[in-house]
Amino acid sequence: MGSTTIFKSIFLSNSCSRKFVLILTMFGNVFQYAIWLFIIYYRLPDYWWLIAAFVSSLVGGGNVSGFILNLIITDSTEESERTSKFLHIGAICTAVGALASLLIGFWIEYRGFLDLYWTALFLQLLTIIIVYRHMKSQTFTPIASENVHNYNKKTDSKCNKLVEICTVFSPRHTYRSRKRSLSLIITLLAFIFHILASLAFGVPFLWFQLNYPFCWSAKEIGYYNTVSSIIWCIGSIIGMKLFTYTRYSDAAICCISHIFFIISALWTSHAYYNWQLYAGLLISPFTSYQGSLTYSIISKWLEPSEINNAYTFVTEINTILNVFGNSLFNYLYSITVSYSRNFTILLAAGLGFIPLILNCFLYVVTKNIPDESDNRITECKPILIPDHMPIRVPVGTETILLPATTRNKSRRIQPI
Repeated sequence: MGSTTIFKSIFLSNSCSRKFVLILTMFGNVFQYAIWLFIIYYRLPDYWWLIAAFVSSLVGGGNVSGFILNLIITDSTEESERTSKFLHIGAICTAVGALASLLIGFWIEYRGFLDLYWTALFLQLLTIIIVYRHMKSQTFTPIASENVHNYNKKTDSKCNKLVEICTVFSPRHTYRSRKRSLSLIITLLAFIFHILASLAFGVPFLWFQLNYPFCWSAKEIGYYNTVSSIIWCIGSIIGMKLFTYTRYSDAAICCISHIFFIISALWTSHAYYNWQLYAGLLISPFTSYQGSLTYSIISKWLEPSEINNAYTFVTEINTILNVFGNSLFNYLYSITVSYSRNFTILLAAGLGFIPLILNCFLYVVTKNIPDESDNRITECKPILIPDHMPIRVPVGTETILLPATTRNKSRRIQPI
């Protein structure tokens, strides 16, 4: 799935319609659901489940869809509104996911999996139709500020594009100021350790519920997931409204989020009674803002032409960590549960301190280090074109420059 995401990001960066890539990803889900139904109806061997997963991974799955959504949010919002927009979209996704989990639980209880798969297939086909009819193709002009003009060179080589993706966070970009380079590295490291902490907490949590002292049954776990879905639905919306109203910086919101995560992990690790696990849900909706705000932070320190590569790299990191993290922390729980039932959750709390410290450092960097050399463009407007029209550069021009804002208002970009 990781290589698929890189391939599609290169595809997108070479003027391929995001609409086409998004629909292709959805068709992969349709094929997966269809294979599941064939397995059930015709009692196919178990290896067909692996084939279904492989088919879905070929088109990227949810990672590619989220990648395209983040690009659309970044390209369609101004920098000053980007934090609130990411919080708003994150809250909506969390609320919808929580509500869906709640409904799916009751659906399986009374109707089973078969109707659920048919419903998923129908909804995915309906989504494809909606995207095809109502989503407009967008092409964003490759605008570069003066301090990056000499660095950026157009190339058609896929290998060079892959190198650009892998080195987008590298300090080798000499046109970046010290503040921008440092902020990007800190943000990336904070995101990595946030993912690791979340996996250490969430992956073995089901086994934590099944073992002593809780020894929950499937029904009790279902009740817990139902309450969790409701609280996440309400809490994510409240958190979004609160942080939007207070207008805290991205780094400050991430710091608050990591504090809540550490408290939640420590509370859960020492829980012995059922009510203690339920009480821990009250702060859980405020523990995961680092994941969504990472994209907002990155977009504010990069050139518009670099955002696609940066989002691809972050998506790849997320995919790789999830693939290996699931196996790692399940194995770690299995070898430590005999002498410490809460070792992995305590480990999650310890890992949570690392992104907390990094975001505190990021807050200091963004507030106290000057950035006089930063003349980058912070906003560009899309050109909407019909789906059937080819993308052409007007004769006699090399670059299309659109109205944009720079940090240094005294300078203006002259058209070529």
